[in-house]
Amino acid sequence: TISDNHLSGFGSNFAYGIYPYQVDGAVISLNHVSDCYYGVYAYYLSSTSAATQSSEISNNMFDAGYYGLSVLYGDSVGVYHNTARGGYAGVRDYYNGTSVNFRNNIFVGGTYALYNYNTNAFGDYNLYHSTGTYLGYSYVSSPYTLTYIDSLGQLQALDSTMHMSSVEGDPIFAGATDLHVFGPLANDAGDNTVGITVDIEGDTRPMSGSTVVDMGADEYDITGNDAAVTMLVSPTNGICGEDSILVEIEIANYGQDTISSLLVGGTVHGKSLSTNLT
Repeated sequence: TISDNHLSGFGSNFAYGIYPYQVDGAVISLNHVSDCYYGVYAYYLSSTSAATQSSEISNNMFDAGYYGLSVLYGDSVGVYHNTARGGYAGVRDYYNGTSVNFRNNIFVGGTYALYNYNTNAFGDYNLYHSTGTYLGYSYVSSPYTLTYIDSLGQLQALDSTMHMSSVEGDPIFAGATDLHVFGPLANDAGDNTVGITVDIEGDTRPMSGSTVVDMGADEYDITGNDAAVTMLVSPTNGICGEDSILVEIEIANYGQDTISSLLVGGTVHGKSLSTNLT
């Protein structure tokens, strides 16, 4: 069991956050991993004959420079309720067997959301988002088939038994380094049957007032009005203030409702300032 760890600040740009190799009955859960090359590199995970226990990767947040979550040559592995972002791909599904199951995850990648290579794994009820040209990459050696997946519809067309309940789009993270989700796509969109009853922070799944679990590591709810200051654009560090100086900020809307106006306030040297924005 690898659980309840916060791993970051690695000394190498090519570091592995978590690297289990040939482990039967592995449980990797409730971890926050960032600032590495691979968030988790799960290599030859399987079940154990002694306990007949499948391996499980669940309720983790992985934020990595290359692959957020990698599962290679897996057998009997449940990959549930993870939020994984990778500079190259959110998830790599590589030479996995039919008993590897990806459900209720959020996968975000800079080139691909998902990278599939000669895999027979099952996937559904996942959120996919790519900031690159393509949503995903799929390679099959026999018969040779290489597909650059440009949409969820094309992913579903590759195999009509999978991804029918998955979604595509920006999950809307809380911040540049915070993988908690504010957007509506993952909310109440998961599969209750995977049996994960709490989230990464121990909150109950599904959340009180809801009957369906959320995708990703964090169980959350969305509100109608929810605005926040996300950045001080100007003045920048090193700029000295004068009697009159322009202050520019960036504001995000994390709620469901359109915001047409709001009151923004602040304090400068003990003096309160406010303005109405429309």
